Amino acid sequence: MSNKQAEKAIKIGKVKPRYHGREWISVDLPDDACDWTHGGEKSIITENGEFGELIDVLRELNDQNHWKWPRRKHYFISDLHADVDALAASLVASGGVKQLGQSPLDFKLTKEGRKATFVIGGDCFDKGPNNLELLRGVRQLKDQSPRVRILAGNHDIRLLFGMRVVGEKKDVRNEHFFIRAGQKIIPLLKEVWEAHVSKKSMRSIPDTATCRRRLFPRDSWFEEFPKIDGADIVPAQMERELNRIAKKIQNFERLCGDQELDLRQVYAATRQWRRMFLKKGGEFRWFYGDLRLCYRSGSFLFVHAGVDDVVTKMLLRRGVPYINRKFRTAMREAPFDFYYGSLCNTIRTKYRDVDRPFTRKGA
Repeated sequence: MSNKQAEKAIKIGKVKPRYHGREWISVDLPDDACDWTHGGEKSIITENGEFGELIDVLRELNDQNHWKWPRRKHYFISDLHADVDALAASLVASGGVKQLGQSPLDFKLTKEGRKATFVIGGDCFDKGPNNLELLRGVRQLKDQSPRVRILAGNHDIRLLFGMRVVGEKKDVRNEHFFIRAGQKIIPLLKEVWEAHVSKKSMRSIPDTATCRRRLFPRDSWFEEFPKIDGADIVPAQMERELNRIAKKIQNFERLCGDQELDLRQVYAATRQWRRMFLKKGGEFRWFYGDLRLCYRSGSFLFVHAGVDDVVTKMLLRRGVPYINRKFRTAMREAPFDFYYGSLCNTIRTKYRDVDRPFTRKGA
């Protein structure tokens, strides 16, 4: 099939989105939609440029009943990165939510939204102005809709693994995870410190030297980590990891100082974060409890980043529920195995030569 014939076959046209409460959104929203098969460097047809071949493959799948469209409309919103205004704008842009006022949390579902599924595609933390307020917005969406699916992103998992090791018994496999999160989590630490840590609670925080020991990996970690039995890390990846941790240790305290935080305040903020996110009754305990690695509806597989050949084989043989169970177990019991294994490729957005590939065989 020629490209022109293919374009006629799918009847490419522009769609005018319907927005509800647009007057309360301070950013420009798109007025047109485009065909999903078109694009630039990362387009679905970049490999050979044959648009017609793509249509032939899709038609073949459809004729064999392999291509199944979800029964419900799905709104996929990803990489909100601590920006509740971005959440509000994205919800209005979806058509599934009506904004009712100036506050980003002042919204309700539309008729379309009450029937649809909302997929939050990962990376709710870091980079933006207000981590906690964004999560309150996601929670409000959950309270209004029974069909909200929240996927894990690399920032979400890196933060969890980092916060959980602080103050715990040192384990060479995991003790570097807090410092590995680096400067990206400092704004969140300051946010928690300013809003949720009282002067009275600081009386129980130990001295700076003790806090440093509880936050940082031991000096011996650099010799012990490369010797871990069963570590699925190639030499180039190991060298890069060691260099990265050394650099972050060197800079972390200074970067905290730039945000007017000392190590005692940082340690206090990590303890408070754990109360809010990991302890029973914590305001945000629901977040990590709701996380899943992947979600499938019809022929659509939703993940934060992508898959490799190992994960695709696992999907084929065991299915999505198995992968999500394996992910939840890893979050509780085996962060090292998850973070340096194939499952983490589903959330890892920067691929390098040492990372596991996704090939035609996997597809």
